[in-house]
Amino acid sequence: MFDIVTIGDCIKDTFIIPHKGEIEAKRNGPKEVDIYFAHGSKISIDEMHRSIGGSACNVSVGMKRLGFDSAVISPLGDDDDAEIIKSRLDEEGVETKFLKTFPKNKTSNSVILVYKSDRTVFVYRGLKDYSLLKLPKSAGWRTKWLYLGPVANSFESNYKDLISLASEKSVNIAVNPGHRQIIEGREKLKKLLYVSKVLILNKEEAIDLTKMSKFVKIKELLKRLKSYGPEIVIITDGKDGVYITNGEEYFGLKSLEVEVVDSTGAGDAFSSGFLAGLSNNLDIKTSAKWGILNSTEVIKYYGAQTNLQDKNFMEKYLHTVANIYNL
Repeated sequence: MFDIVTIGDCIKDTFIIPHKGEIEAKRNGPKEVDIYFAHGSKISIDEMHRSIGGSACNVSVGMKRLGFDSAVISPLGDDDDAEIIKSRLDEEGVETKFLKTFPKNKTSNSVILVYKSDRTVFVYRGLKDYSLLKLPKSAGWRTKWLYLGPVANSFESNYKDLISLASEKSVNIAVNPGHRQIIEGREKLKKLLYVSKVLILNKEEAIDLTKMSKFVKIKELLKRLKSYGPEIVIITDGKDGVYITNGEEYFGLKSLEVEVVDSTGAGDAFSSGFLAGLSNNLDIKTSAKWGILNSTEVIKYYGAQTNLQDKNFMEKYLHTVANIYNL
């Protein structure tokens, strides 16, 4: 039995850092920056980094480094990038036998433009119809946790199987849906959330799912999401930290102040830290601290997996996360 099986994307990531002065930026609100460059121009790049990513891939690696047996269910193309992803996961000790090759497709790729620690992500998904990504039927993939990350179109046809796993096999389901899942399958997603253990969203996704005002108070947003059924609801909010409820407690944690190099994968690092904490039978506040520590370390480097941490690190530096506050 696995400790966790993740479902979603495995992606080949390419990070580009443009030369200063080659692009222009204009602030558009307190948290948004618009980036401009001339169409048809040739932009010089100061740095370029290659890595692997995708939420399912990141969480499976994060959990493995934290001491848990993990596997990933994800589509790949029949190309060199697929071999790179498989090789990296093998090096990490993540089970890859559930990766499915679609011979006519290319492996998913992203180009990530990093500007002043934030990023703009261009994503190519090799598999367009995620209803083709079926859960394996073999008995050899039983798991304690199942993590569903962002997926593309039509994965809703698999929700029935996930609901059965939660209700009949007592599998803990953690859901971190992407924008398409929320917008295109909101009602079907709610059926899955009803039997889920953990729901993880960023603030914008939480507002999209609930259709509440962008000015809504965080506690009210948490309450609405909790009413959909998940046992634990988590809203991530970038440098402002995270907000969590289990229906009895409503609390937040501020992010730790560090120099941010690249925020890619911060949410996935939090997810793996938090789920690892719960898997170690820790309470939700301590588990949230594990998540904060993991995400803080990841944003210090380029790449969503570069600085994912282990259990020894969590125990050594747990005392540095003391900023829990009630909502």
